[in-house]
Amino acid sequence: MRLPLLLLCSLLLWLSATSHAGDTAYRVSGHENGSTIRPYLQLAEDADGRATLADMLARPHFRPVSDKQLTPGYSRAAFWLRTRLLNPSPHPVTIWLEAGNARLQQVTLYQHIDGRWQHADAGTALPFATRPLDTTTPVFPVQLDAGEERELVWRIASETSLSLMPKLWLPEHFRAHDGPDSLLLGFEFGAQIIMALYSLMLFFSLRRYGFAYYGLSVLTYMVYEISISGLGFHYLWPQSTFWATRIISLSATVSIAFFLLMFREFLDTRHHTPRWDRFLLSLLACLCLAIIISQLLDYRTGAQLGTLLSLVVTLSMPVLCLVLLYRGPVGSWAYGLASLACMLGNLARIMEILGWRISDTMATYGGSLGSIVGTGLLLTAFTLQVRKVRIQKDRATRSILALQEQQREQLEQQVISRTMALNQALEQAHEANQAKNRLLAHISHDLRAPLSVIIGYARLLYQPRTDSARCLRAIEDNARHQLALIDELIDFSANHLGEITLRPQDGSWSDFVQAMANDGQQLAAQQGNHFILQSDGEPPAMLHLDFKRLRQVLANLLANAAKFTRNGDIRLQTRARLQDGQWRLALSVSDNGIGMSAATMARLFQPFQRGDNVQHTPGSGLGLVSSAALVKKMGGTLSASSQLGAGSTFSFCIPLTEASSTVPPHTAHPVAADTGQCILLVDDDAHSRALSAGWLQSAGHQVLEAADGYAALSLLAYHDIDVIVSDQQMPACDGWDLLAAVRRQATPPPVLLFSATTACHPAHLPATLTFDDYLQKPADPALLLQRVQALLPQPAAAPPGLSPGQCHEMTTLLQDGRISDLEQWARILGEQARHPLAPHIVTAAQQLDMTALEQMAAGHAMPARPRPTLAAN
Repeated sequence: MRLPLLLLCSLLLWLSATSHAGDTAYRVSGHENGSTIRPYLQLAEDADGRATLADMLARPHFRPVSDKQLTPGYSRAAFWLRTRLLNPSPHPVTIWLEAGNARLQQVTLYQHIDGRWQHADAGTALPFATRPLDTTTPVFPVQLDAGEERELVWRIASETSLSLMPKLWLPEHFRAHDGPDSLLLGFEFGAQIIMALYSLMLFFSLRRYGFAYYGLSVLTYMVYEISISGLGFHYLWPQSTFWATRIISLSATVSIAFFLLMFREFLDTRHHTPRWDRFLLSLLACLCLAIIISQLLDYRTGAQLGTLLSLVVTLSMPVLCLVLLYRGPVGSWAYGLASLACMLGNLARIMEILGWRISDTMATYGGSLGSIVGTGLLLTAFTLQVRKVRIQKDRATRSILALQEQQREQLEQQVISRTMALNQALEQAHEANQAKNRLLAHISHDLRAPLSVIIGYARLLYQPRTDSARCLRAIEDNARHQLALIDELIDFSANHLGEITLRPQDGSWSDFVQAMANDGQQLAAQQGNHFILQSDGEPPAMLHLDFKRLRQVLANLLANAAKFTRNGDIRLQTRARLQDGQWRLALSVSDNGIGMSAATMARLFQPFQRGDNVQHTPGSGLGLVSSAALVKKMGGTLSASSQLGAGSTFSFCIPLTEASSTVPPHTAHPVAADTGQCILLVDDDAHSRALSAGWLQSAGHQVLEAADGYAALSLLAYHDIDVIVSDQQMPACDGWDLLAAVRRQATPPPVLLFSATTACHPAHLPATLTFDDYLQKPADPALLLQRVQALLPQPAAAPPGLSPGQCHEMTTLLQDGRISDLEQWARILGEQARHPLAPHIVTAAQQLDMTALEQMAAGHAMPARPRPTLAAN
């Protein structure tokens, strides 16, 4: 007797605890941020949906609720939920109750206030303007006085899938949470539009219906996302209560149908797998049936059928792609992996719609994660499809060419044609070789002009009362000019330079004229001459001009005038005029030296030709030839007038372009550095290391020095390093080996390659191993500090994209296949415009990463990420 009695008592205690499980009031803490109140809920189900609040309160219908009961899926019943809220604080509080998701049709909240039940309505069954709050989901405000406890009852009924999990929010927390979600949706919608347009463009270009099906699938999927998230009812059709529900199932089912048509087209199931093709056709027929039922007969039944079909598609498409992968169609592996990724992401939402309880995070973001991976794989599959079409076109072209070649009747014509082609190639090679020789001769001659200025200023420093600062600036300026010419020799030796090209940049005209005046004074003083600068008219302060080439021309002319004049006058004249909206600059260099005869004037601009009266003066006869060629490049013509014994005058006129900016592009001031930043400087040359360390320390950095990679790794083990500045060629452990060792660390610091030679990647290291930045020696201290400062830890910021004009230039180079020219263009973009995207373009061009180059040429860095098949609701 004791055992039955004990069991009876236990049963009564359990029933008593269960009946009071939901009687406890939820205590409002004032920190609600999507807080769940399931332990404080009671639920009652109205099978026919006709009961009123009085009917439900009259009988003990309400019972404690479980997680499974809060996700009933599709149901014809109405669900009543009840809870109590308590405000324990001494101040009034306003809290928002979110009753469910945005697709619910009928949501009514009853609040027991001052002995009376007051109600408010939300849901898609009523116009959006009647809602108590301007939110996409059904949300109700609840205002509680200090210490007040209030009972809440709400009723939910809908033809769509039901999800009854309520949440409590503070108003500010709800708005803060709603902002990132809206931003994410906006990003997804933008990506979807880009992918849809891209697919439609491919359809019109290649006439492959699969791309059209995919574009239509993406567009209808966007409509589905807008509808199920409540944005459509909020902004597009706030008065259309009927359409707000019907569009959800219609758009989802149509999107799935187009998605199936896309796979059927690209995988060519009609020929490779006829049985699977019949299965796909049966699925399409069932989807059409689901559309008819949901739109014309019974929405709940049709939507549920569409959701089940979505589950079948989600599970079957990866299997189909694996079968085709085994049989070998092009691109099936990418479609299979894309289907698998979409299945894993889409399965979470389908389970939630069918009433299978999963986490809110998976239901919200699972589809997005699967879509990101699936989109990349689908882009790969599209690329393989386009490549297949191009291969077919190339084969057809080659067949036509081969047929034409076979139709040639006479062998003699072939021999003549090939001989002419060979002669033409030899002639072109000969001309190219002559051009290279001329270029080498020109640059070799031009190295002497700045060197003579440097020597002259160096001699001035030995004399007392000399402006040493002016001399040092002139020496540095001419040394940089000479270094630029040496760089051209390096490019020539590496087969990167064919002809001298103009590279205009923004600069100050007054600074340029002052620099030329300083050079002219120094050159004139060498043989007791007097330098005169005359200016007539002032051009714009900032010009877009190749100052290096213009200086090269004037330096040659001034050096010649100083060489052939003693105790005379050397005159530099500038004259700027605005003619028909175009600035033109006339320059002339004149002297009263030995002059030239008529015979000399006749052969003046021929290579290696010199005057009759200058046999004992050093020179090679190349200066005027190179100057004339440069002036012609600038749009002018170098002319000369002379009289034997009375001096010579050289003049030319070139067009000018006003600079877009009014500020000089370079500022030679050190970059201010934050204190406490540690720089590891690695260089085997002690003098170069000491010089670089002095620059970094002058900017406030703490500098650690190492002579090779092994010493650098030892310092790195005992110090917190912010940036590593390393040379490339060092004994024992060079810069590349150091970089590989640093990259293997858990948190490697950025590494800047600071070397006198261009980056030469070793063959034994991975191709993906690259330095974070590269700077060639010698460099301005300000530029070194700027590159180091850019690598220091700081808030991440996305690099700006290219301008429309830059995008057009880059696209043209890509379409022509001129990758080397594209790399050179990117280097100029980085040097002149300081564009942060330039190093990435150079790296992608060196690695032949065409996908990255095409993305940057389109003005963005990431591919669009559409989301494919999703469940109907």
